[in-house]
Amino acid sequence: MKSRHLICRFIIGWLLLGWMAACSGPESTSPLRMQSDAHAGKRVVLIVLDSLMDETLQEALRGGKLPALSFLMKHGRYETGMVSSFPTMSVTIDSTLLTGTYADQHRIPGLFWFDVPHRRYVNYGSSLVEIMKVGPHSVLTDSLFALNNEHLSKQTPTLHETLAARGMRSASINALIYRGPSPHTLEVPKTVAAAASGSERYQTFGPPLFSLGAFASIDPSSRRQHAHSWQKLGMNDAYSVHEFRYLVEQGQLPPFTLLYLPGNDQDIHRFGPAHPRGLAKADKQLQNLLNAFGSWEKALEDIIWIVIGDSGQAAMAADRSEEAIPIRQTLDAYRVAGLEEIRPEDQLVICVNERMAYIYLLDPQLAPDAVAEALRKEPRIDVIAWKDAEGKIRVLSGLADREGELVYARAGDTTDPYGQTWSLEGNLRLLDLTVDYSGGRVSYGDYPDALARLYGALHSQEGSFLVATSAERSEFRSEGTYVHKGGGAHGSLHKLDSLVPLLTVGTEERPAHLRIKDLRDWILRLLDAGTPQQSRTDSAHW
Repeated sequence: MKSRHLICRFIIGWLLLGWMAACSGPESTSPLRMQSDAHAGKRVVLIVLDSLMDETLQEALRGGKLPALSFLMKHGRYETGMVSSFPTMSVTIDSTLLTGTYADQHRIPGLFWFDVPHRRYVNYGSSLVEIMKVGPHSVLTDSLFALNNEHLSKQTPTLHETLAARGMRSASINALIYRGPSPHTLEVPKTVAAAASGSERYQTFGPPLFSLGAFASIDPSSRRQHAHSWQKLGMNDAYSVHEFRYLVEQGQLPPFTLLYLPGNDQDIHRFGPAHPRGLAKADKQLQNLLNAFGSWEKALEDIIWIVIGDSGQAAMAADRSEEAIPIRQTLDAYRVAGLEEIRPEDQLVICVNERMAYIYLLDPQLAPDAVAEALRKEPRIDVIAWKDAEGKIRVLSGLADREGELVYARAGDTTDPYGQTWSLEGNLRLLDLTVDYSGGRVSYGDYPDALARLYGALHSQEGSFLVATSAERSEFRSEGTYVHKGGGAHGSLHKLDSLVPLLTVGTEERPAHLRIKDLRDWILRLLDAGTPQQSRTDSAHW
């Protein structure tokens, strides 16, 4: 992903190093057995169309390039402005989608972060240079094993785990966050395992029906047809749809299926948000998916279809004079750690997530507000925030027209549109907030659900650290980062990165709020409609 596909990024890196992958490991040749489910209502299929954005979608629809999406929109309900998670990076968003929580609870801070207690980088697969400097073995192990089995909090049950506790099967196809109750083995190509000094097999836990490119498949033929090295080892739309069609054709579609289509994101990263080619390619795969039912109309029978984007992308400057923000240079008054070694004398660690960065304070003598003032000197840095000694969130900005400071905390006399209460003092414009003091209501502008999302990121991990986001047309550049010059990037709190569409076919029920955070409980309600009451029991954790 993206930074959307953590595994795709890793695979691309090895391909550039001359790695020729082959699908390895045993494959089952027997069909999956049908299992009974405590569910008699409509099944739910959630399709995440990576980096689906309203403006790009509308332009492609006007050009008649999206017959499958046009069909679904004709028979369903289309809404814009659904709020993503923060940072707007795939692993954090997917964790929010499946747990119904922000990063303060599910504990996946981003694609690239620093484990302060163990003084080590955690990278799930970003740029090739970062992967090689952090260490291929570390990246391989963190992305294929630790992400779902250690880092994702056990205190936040996933949708797959909750459904299993209620007696319902589920499927995950090419989703990066997938934790469930069933054991699975991820098979790693031998050349990759050897080069990274890693294991050829990783034991993991997912839903009963689990697929992740060449590493795990439902249909034994999927890997042979769609998971070669030149096909991103199955992390592609054709593989995802092949796996889904297999479930349909075998009569094994479970009550809930999560299906990822990653291709559009890759095109937008390269060519920019206005580029429609990725959507057109994704629509062809959706046509193939709908054809599995015999007719498109039949596909609408007894299934609730949900199509969402995960994050938006902001257009990046193509002009060299507006090159990415050199954050290490901005903080050159301090000793900044390198990616290959953390030295005893290092004061700061920087982990860039495209348009967002974490800055960690290793030196206990350093004050966060002093580092914030250094960041503030860069006029392309938008939001600068940290948690103070009292647990309050403090916000500054490097933008010339945003002076002063905003300080806020949970549980105050101001209520936002999501029923969350806050205490606020200072310059509200730093997060584009509007307060109706007579009614005690706060509303959001350019930074949707900013108070909760920023709070989540600043409570997502241990240690003393700041969060910084870049202004429009900008992203951060540090040691080893990839710059999307003239393309698209995401990660920030801004609405360009944060607002995505929601398309629903087959139900009039709505989520409590138009946020990815609220989809988990909504899907459970949709499935509960066909579930016997006595089977609706949840497990606190797995």
